[in-house]
Amino acid sequence: MRTKESSLAEYKAWLKERWSPLVALIPEEEAEEYCRDEFNKDLKDIFLCERRVKGLNKGLGVPIRTPAEYPIRLHEVTIRFCSAGSEFSVLSDASDIIAAENQLVDVLHQHMPEEERLDDTSEDLPVYFERYCEALFDTLRFQVHETQDDPLICLFVMHVSSIETWRQKLEILEQNLSPKLLTLLSGGMAQRHVIFVGEYDEKVDTALKLYEEEKGKKRYSLPSYVDLSQERENTIKSSPGMQLVTFVEALSSTCLIPFIEERIRELEVVIGSSRRGLKNQLKTFLFRKSTSSQSSMSAFDGSEESEHSIYSQSSHQFQELNKASVEAAMRRQSDLLMMVGDYNTAISTLKLLSADLKSDKLYFHYASAQECIGVANIVGGISLATCIGHFKESFIRYAGLIEAEKGFGKSLATLYSTRLSLTWARLLSSIGRYSDASWIIMRAHFNEGSLRAGLLLEYSSYFQAQQVPPKNRRRGFHLVLAGLRYGQSNEMKLASLMHRKAIKVLDGRGWDVMEEHLHEALGQEYRDAGENAKALQHIASTVTCMNIPGHLQSHHMSHFIDLYGKVAEEMGTKSRIELDLPEFDTSHLRIISGGEHDYFDGASRDIHPRVWKEMEICFPRVPSSKILPKVNKDASTNSSYAGEDILVALPVYNPLKIDIELDDLELVCSTSDQLQADSSLTCSREYQHLYPGEKTMIYLKCRPLSTGVLKIEGLRWRMGGIPCEKIFRPNISKWSIEPENRTLRGGEIEFQILPPMPRLKIGLTSFPEEVNVGEVVECEIEMTNAGAISLHNITAIASPSITLSEAIVEDMKEGSEFRQYRYNFQLPVSEKSKSKLTFRAEHPGHQTVYIVWKYEPLVQVGCQPSRMLRLAKRIHALPILDLRAFLISSAETEKLLLEIHNAQTSDIILNQFCLHNNSAVTSFEIQDQLDVGASQELSYGIEEGTICEDAMHKHKHLHLLANDSKYLISQKDKSPMGVLYFTSRETNREAFVVSPLSRESEEHCILGQLCGPKSLNHNFSKGPLSINLELRIQSQLHETVDACWIIGQTPKQARVTTNLIWKGEKCGMVHDIQPMEKRFIILDTLVHSPGLLQIDNIYINWNTRAHFQAGSIKIKSSFITINHVSD
Repeated sequence: MRTKESSLAEYKAWLKERWSPLVALIPEEEAEEYCRDEFNKDLKDIFLCERRVKGLNKGLGVPIRTPAEYPIRLHEVTIRFCSAGSEFSVLSDASDIIAAENQLVDVLHQHMPEEERLDDTSEDLPVYFERYCEALFDTLRFQVHETQDDPLICLFVMHVSSIETWRQKLEILEQNLSPKLLTLLSGGMAQRHVIFVGEYDEKVDTALKLYEEEKGKKRYSLPSYVDLSQERENTIKSSPGMQLVTFVEALSSTCLIPFIEERIRELEVVIGSSRRGLKNQLKTFLFRKSTSSQSSMSAFDGSEESEHSIYSQSSHQFQELNKASVEAAMRRQSDLLMMVGDYNTAISTLKLLSADLKSDKLYFHYASAQECIGVANIVGGISLATCIGHFKESFIRYAGLIEAEKGFGKSLATLYSTRLSLTWARLLSSIGRYSDASWIIMRAHFNEGSLRAGLLLEYSSYFQAQQVPPKNRRRGFHLVLAGLRYGQSNEMKLASLMHRKAIKVLDGRGWDVMEEHLHEALGQEYRDAGENAKALQHIASTVTCMNIPGHLQSHHMSHFIDLYGKVAEEMGTKSRIELDLPEFDTSHLRIISGGEHDYFDGASRDIHPRVWKEMEICFPRVPSSKILPKVNKDASTNSSYAGEDILVALPVYNPLKIDIELDDLELVCSTSDQLQADSSLTCSREYQHLYPGEKTMIYLKCRPLSTGVLKIEGLRWRMGGIPCEKIFRPNISKWSIEPENRTLRGGEIEFQILPPMPRLKIGLTSFPEEVNVGEVVECEIEMTNAGAISLHNITAIASPSITLSEAIVEDMKEGSEFRQYRYNFQLPVSEKSKSKLTFRAEHPGHQTVYIVWKYEPLVQVGCQPSRMLRLAKRIHALPILDLRAFLISSAETEKLLLEIHNAQTSDIILNQFCLHNNSAVTSFEIQDQLDVGASQELSYGIEEGTICEDAMHKHKHLHLLANDSKYLISQKDKSPMGVLYFTSRETNREAFVVSPLSRESEEHCILGQLCGPKSLNHNFSKGPLSINLELRIQSQLHETVDACWIIGQTPKQARVTTNLIWKGEKCGMVHDIQPMEKRFIILDTLVHSPGLLQIDNIYINWNTRAHFQAGSIKIKSSFITINHVSD
């Protein structure tokens, strides 16, 4: 990988080559034919092979005297050779711009990739982009306001056969030159030299001597003949002429460098007489404005050009400066100084020039001078920050011209702005500032046409990829924009390539909107090309995009189904597609199979295995004579028994905003040789309807009917008539309920199918979820043998609160908390046996009871001697006393009434119960009847916040008859607050906790209502529909209430067929609701598709200020019908 220093050095070398001396090759036709025939190259390519000259003057270098304090010595020089053809065209009007654009398009087409390459991870830019940029830079060479591309030497190359008529040939060649080259030659700004090439013989030698005598001696002399024979692959003999390498060295040291030095001195005389020095600068500052305006007016009037005139024609931004003006001399001298490496003098000259051009408001020439100052700073190693500052100033001036000009001026300024942005961005990328480089390119692309804007956007995406870490989201966005601009310019091949690159960047990152656009564009492209199979892959990807409107998802689904039908018709078969729709969460896949341990239900299966092991260790050990060897069973595989179902529970999620219907949903299984027959394996087929956004669990069964190895590889289904499949790739750590008995090999679920075994199933009837403490509950157990073999030796281990009838209680080890039972009967296949189960709760609260049955097959045919059935039931034991609280309100008083009710079938006597009072009530009164009035059968008083352990002063106990009640009523006229605890001293257990409000009156304390429209019409093509709903809350209590409203999850059974989004908060607090006061809350929603909208997930939790009363209510469901209408 290149370092920052090496990249910057390469950038400097590239800029230095742009400011190297230029030599124009003007060959005659015979000389060109000679080079092609002999060397299979053009003359320009032959000279370019030797363009770098090192070790000038035998390593001593060539000294050059410039305006600098010390002379400069050149030890090497690079020469640019070019042919004086179309490369020297000048952009003078709009037609030239159009012709240049067409040539750039031709260059792009010549280097277009033959095949669409999808590998965009390479750090190199595409070849077509690099060639296009080179052509763009070449197009802007030799323009009127820059001189670094003006040839310093015009080298006329003739064949040796034309020696005798060289003067006539020279005149013909000069007549075909462009006006700009003729002006340079006639004005002494370029030298003219003639050389000859060809086969050397005696006749040629004589003619060359005559030519030398006729030409005579000149100040800058070059050899007349150049031998190009070293360009041949096999050189037999060398000619006496000068070799090309030697000629290029002589051209540099004897002609080119001395001529540059001479031109610098001549221009310094002009500049020094009018611009250098404090006196001249002060004179320019005082008188330049009036002088320039007069010169401009004289140019407009058609008067003769003055020596001091800046402009050659009218004062237009894009016209050439007058060659006789000091500004033109300054620009030409600065370019020559940069060619020989005197960057400090060039910068000082360019700064003077920039000040003059800016004061004359010639911003186009000013921007070019600023660009040149930036180049001099970076190539000379002076200041990187100063270089960037001048580039920025130049870019701003070009942008101003683009906005101000029209027609030709606007187009030319746009080209130069793009050239500058490419130069600037390359500098920033060479020092690792890729983000800034991307920003510059993005700024430049706004002014360009579709084709070049697409190229710049692709270049910007390249910089995004170079950053650490890569900016993939922005890169993908720029590639999408590049594809759009390529499509606008009818470059469909490049547009397709950008879309493919963008898909590779964005795939799997959750940016569905861009992915949907890209896949749809590529799918339509392949479909138009007749490649329906490739189009189907992209259209399938649009179906799985989630974050797009529902009507678009429905459109893509219909398109996908139609296209699949065409592909199936072409191929003659309906192959299955692996489509990630709906989403199956294989990381939480659950396997429910018989095996050694079976479970009563899912709740029993969720109990931690440690609990079951603690119970099963109480079973007596099996004698060693009954243990069979584990044959045909790998210890690392799962096991099941022939004839028993294997159940796969798999979470499924519909990520779309439309309904999905799955038909023929079944498992995909592969079997061993023993299970090859279709009759040896059956799989259930299910139907599943998924609402938008619904998450649910699907259960699929397969039943092997003989022994062998069974692999569950995935599942398949049909969606809209399209066969789909999903291969399981579950997470090893999560896919199984019992990790100690389950393994995973290569993403497959493998079972060893063992010979058939008996299977015990238990059915419970009348087993309640809630019981009273001390109450004896009796239910019926139905035991069924659902296996293929009779079973016997049934034993059970149960919790101590469980009693099994028709079973013998066996002795347990001392200290064991469980009970063991044994059944003395056999259970044939499909036979049933009924017995009783009794349960008694010892204490209140939630508790779980456990039972494990162990049984053995009557005939041992497999490797497993016994099986177990595990059962767990969770029960809530209620207190023995029921307390209900009521508020008795009148105009003058408000009292608390507590009803103590004994719901048992026997009397209860509470000895010395305890009362905890944390309210403002200071005394209570116990009454047998509510209408007794002020009966003083029992009264007592306690202070607020205290506990009275012996509150019964007159009576030692409180006797509650069966199904009887006692009443406690407050004596003080205050709003009672608090909780009462009654504790029985005999058991030292809490009998009940008083709730200050009965369940029957909760819903009448706080009223809630959701108000909104019943029906709405909206055009969803213009965007989503916004609906404002009003939530009303009213208090029915006689004290201050705080309420909290919550938007919960939508239940699965809700009939929601639209895409609803809550824009605002999903919860909030409402404080200080006064008695009978109403509050209003506005809920903002956003709906993306039509249908029936059901809102039934809003709840209100409330409590009084002192937390004496609290509760929760659910708002009644609200329905809104939303219809789609078109304008």
